[in-house]
Amino acid sequence: MIQEKREHIINNENTAQQQFEDYVETLAKPIKVIRITELLSGDIDLNVLKEKGYGVPDELIFSEGNITNLYNIPEGLNRLEIPNNMLDTINNLPKSLQVLEIPQNFLEQIDISLLTELEELNISHNKLSELKNIPKKLRVLKCTHNKLEYLDLSNLNENIDLSLY
Repeated sequence: MIQEKREHIINNENTAQQQFEDYVETLAKPIKVIRITELLSGDIDLNVLKEKGYGVPDELIFSEGNITNLYNIPEGLNRLEIPNNMLDTINNLPKSLQVLEIPQNFLEQIDISLLTELEELNISHNKLSELKNIPKKLRVLKCTHNKLEYLDLSNLNENIDLSLY
């Protein structure tokens, strides 16, 4: 069902890239924060930020929508929020991320092992079955409403805000 809906969006409603580019063009350079409040549908390739000389923002915040894929997330980004969308994978996350908020998507796996600066992670309401290699700097972990069978907390410090259920 979800895969069919994603395919329909990609094939018939894939307007997210153009909407993203149109919005970014209205911002003054250098861009520090990109906050998209309109519903976006389809794939977004963030390489456009580099190609058009916008630089790397500190924060990239999307609202609820139908984003199906997010490509080329730039190194140097500190905060990424993409709640309640149609992501089933998210790869090649930049090591610079300090805050990652991707609740209410359809992620089945996520690799956060290289995110050495990550302090806050919200992956609640996804389809994750395991979470391992958690960065040592993590202070907040929200991973409720998943299908977790394996959770490795061995790297975490004692002062973590942990939400599992």
